Amino acid sequence: MSVNQDRAWKYLHDLSYIWGKGTEEEKGAYARVTGTEGERLAAEYLKKCCEELGIPAAIEEYEIDHSDIHTAALTLKGGKAYTAYGVAHTGNTPAEGITAPFRFVTNGDQDADLVDLKGKIALVTGRVTPKLARTLKEKGAVAYVVSVGGYFDDERIANGPRVPVMSASAKIELPGVAIHMRDVKDLVCNHQGEELTLKLDQTPCKWTARNVIAEISGTETPEEVLVLSAHFDTVIYALGSWDNGTGCVTLLEAMNHFKANPPKRTVRFLWCGSEEIGLVGSKKYCEMHKDELDKVIYNINIDMLGAPLSRNLFCASASEATYYYTETYAKMKGWAFKGEMGMYSSDSSSFANAGVPACSFGQDMPRGGAEIHNYRDTMDEVDPKTLIDGVAFVTDYAETILNARVNPIPRSFAPKVTERMEQMKKMFADMEPKKDEEKDEKAGEKKDEK
Repeated sequence: MSVNQDRAWKYLHDLSYIWGKGTEEEKGAYARVTGTEGERLAAEYLKKCCEELGIPAAIEEYEIDHSDIHTAALTLKGGKAYTAYGVAHTGNTPAEGITAPFRFVTNGDQDADLVDLKGKIALVTGRVTPKLARTLKEKGAVAYVVSVGGYFDDERIANGPRVPVMSASAKIELPGVAIHMRDVKDLVCNHQGEELTLKLDQTPCKWTARNVIAEISGTETPEEVLVLSAHFDTVIYALGSWDNGTGCVTLLEAMNHFKANPPKRTVRFLWCGSEEIGLVGSKKYCEMHKDELDKVIYNINIDMLGAPLSRNLFCASASEATYYYTETYAKMKGWAFKGEMGMYSSDSSSFANAGVPACSFGQDMPRGGAEIHNYRDTMDEVDPKTLIDGVAFVTDYAETILNARVNPIPRSFAPKVTERMEQMKKMFADMEPKKDEEKDEKAGEKKDEK
C-alpha cells in the first residue's frame, strides 16, 4: 500500500496552517472558511499537490450567498447590552431598531410556547429553521433572538461562537440575532417582562467558493467512475485539522497510491468547498456535472479520521448489498465501525440525492474527547498512526471496487435510505418560499409599478 505516514502528516500540517504568514488570530479565525482567502489558498495548495504527482487538477468556482453584517445589537431598555451576532439573510430593522418585550419560546416546537407572540421578540434556544421562522412571523413576532454556545464554554469559545445562518432562498424578513446561552439564561431568569431593543443592518452579497477536481483514468473500464470526496472548508475559529483536514489528506494519500498502482476503473478526487454551510460544494458539483453522473458508480466520502479515542462511523446511502459488503469487508480487515443505512450529514448525501450510490466514513467523539467547530480542532486532536491506519483502510476498500471484475455496487437504495431522502427533501422544501408568499410579493411589485 503506497500510503506514507510522514507525508500524510506533512499534508495535514500544511492544510492546518494555510495562513502560515498570518497572525495567530488570523489562522484561528479564517483558516479555510468558505469564500475567504484561506479557502482560496487551500484550493491552490490541493491543486499543486496533484500537479506535483503529474496529475492535472482543476479548480471550479461557484457563487455562494453571503451577507455583510454592519450592525447587530441587543440591549435592555435599562441600557444593559449583550454581545449580539447578526443572523444572515433575516432582513434589517429600522435604524432605531425594534423595541418590544420578549417571550421565551424554548426551542419553538410546542404550540403552548407559541401563544401571545404578537408584537414581541421571540427568544429561542436551539436552531431557528426557515419553518420555525415562518411560524414565529405568522404568530406575530417582530424579531427573534437565538442562543449559541453552552453554559460551560470557556471564554475563548464563548467569545467566538459559530453563528447560525438563515437560508437565503427562504426569503423570510424576520430580523434575527444570536447571543450566548449564558445571556439567554440571564434574560429568562432576571428580566422577564422587560423590553429589548434589537438592531440589525446587513447587506446581502455573493462570495466565490471552490471545488478542486482531479482524476486517474482507469486502465480497463475508464467509463466507470468512483468518486472519492472530502470537504476542505472549515468554520470560523477552527483550524480544521480533524474536520476535515484528515479527509483531505486521505484523498491525497489515495492519489499517491493509485498513481503508483493504476486502477481498472477511473478514480476521481473531489475536494468540496462550502460543506459547512449546507453541503453547497458537493451540490454544486452534482449540478455542474449532472450529465456525467450516470457514469459514477459510487461515491466514497471521508469526513474525519485519525482521532485516537473516537469511534469510527460508516453510513451507506446505497443498497443493502453495498452496506453488507462493506460491513463484511471491514470485519475481514479488523476495522471496527458503527454502521447504518441512511443519509449522512456530509457530502455523500448530495450524491445520493442525485441518484448516485454513496457512503461516508467518519468518526464521532467520546464525551470530553476531541471537538470540532471551535478553536480546539487542531493537529493535537489527531494521531499520525491512527490517521494512516484509517487512510490505508479507506484506500484499500476503494481499490476492491475499482479493481473488481464486475462493478459490485447496485444502482439502488435501501428502503431506509429512500425514506430518509424523502424526509430531507421535505426539510429542504420548507426552506423555500411558499407559493402564496411568492404570489403576494409579485402582486405587491405590480401594485408598486402602478
